[in-house]
Amino acid sequence: MGGVDLCDQMTVVNKSKERQRWYMKVFIKFQQLAMYNAYILEGYNIPHKGRGNRKRDLLKFKQDLCVQLVGTTPTKGEGNSH
Repeated sequence: MGGVDLCDQMTVVNKSKERQRWYMKVFIKFQQLAMYNAYILEGYNIPHKGRGNRKRDLLKFKQDLCVQLVGTTPTKGEGNSH
């Protein structure tokens, strides 16, 4: 039961958007579950020092995943010069 509760805590859907459609809540929940499962699987593949001592937390994992999926935005000085 502890694993299920932890999963629910880590994949909570923002409840402040009351006018959000039910299917968007389901989509976001599945998306959060997929990210959490990927985070857990990464823990099996990347060595770390015991339980709770991972190299990065779930938030950092999500940020890195977004950067990998979307890419980085060009900073000032990169790209086309006007």
